[in-house]
Amino acid sequence: MANARDFLDKAEYITKVFDDKYQLAERSIRNNYDASLLALDQLLSQDKYSESDIKAFEDNITEAANKLNGKRIIFHNPITRITKKQKEKIVKLVNKVEGSKDAGFLPGSDYTIVYTSPTFNLQMKENVSKYATFSTEK
Repeated sequence: MANARDFLDKAEYITKVFDDKYQLAERSIRNNYDASLLALDQLLSQDKYSESDIKAFEDNITEAANKLNGKRIIFHNPITRITKKQKEKIVKLVNKVEGSKDAGFLPGSDYTIVYTSPTFNLQMKENVSKYATFSTEK
């Protein structure tokens, strides 16, 4: 049943490492996706399972993956001209993605966002480019 393991490995690698759809999806949607991957992983660690079992788990993963909706906010101005309204949109996205309630820009900075991670209960810092793209092209 190497195909199922390959499917699981590929799904985990692609979505968690490279894909904004995963990285910037709402926390609850990511948790659902992670749970579906974990369920298949647990099934594959058992001695007995059928092709139909695997198919059902793969279908669940595909359905959960299709719900991943994260994306960066795109602004058509350089970051040096970031507005208060743009900062508010970014902060709202950070709170949604990270599951925090206190995100904000580091005082005096247009580039650094700080928030408390509910997972670690620590203050985290991220560059604004994780959540937004600034461009002068339309």
